[in-house]
Amino acid sequence: RVLGTLGHFDEAIELAEDKLLWIDDAQVIDPKTLLVLFNNHSVNLQAVGEVEAAIECLRRSLDLIATTAGLDSPNYATYALNLALIEGDLGRWSEALDLAEEGLALRLEHFGEGAPQTARALLVLGMLRRQSGAYLEAESALRRAEASLRAEDPVDALELGNLLAALGGLEQLLLQE
Repeated sequence: RVLGTLGHFDEAIELAEDKLLWIDDAQVIDPKTLLVLFNNHSVNLQAVGEVEAAIECLRRSLDLIATTAGLDSPNYATYALNLALIEGDLGRWSEALDLAEEGLALRLEHFGEGAPQTARALLVLGMLRRQSGAYLEAESALRRAEASLRAEDPVDALELGNLLAALGGLEQLLLQE
């Protein structure tokens, strides 16, 4: 993790792959440790453009969470949303939107409509809908996220600013249709 943070992605990837090979051979490790390893490895892989390998790490993370904590775990929602963003970057809208909707449903179940965690899931879903061309659906999700973010105390000004910028751009796209 530290190597990746410092920009030494190749070294971080090599170490993580060695560790993952050892884990596969030993088949004994704390699931939380393995989850952190998969997550950090996926971030480093993305940084060097190994997107498919990063997706595989996140999918393994989802499988691990499903088998150890269950599909309704808040961690499952987090990893599903992260994977949704990567799938969206690749233009795989069906997969991306399904994962984002699944993450949102879990966040709603665990935290409720007005929670910051739910607002962030709505933001992911709204941005993916916008990128896929579903502008009206994007606006709905982003407006719900905006209401939640404005209700936070204190308000996360950076996140709200990013959301408002996205909404401004979306309004221009809606006017052009």
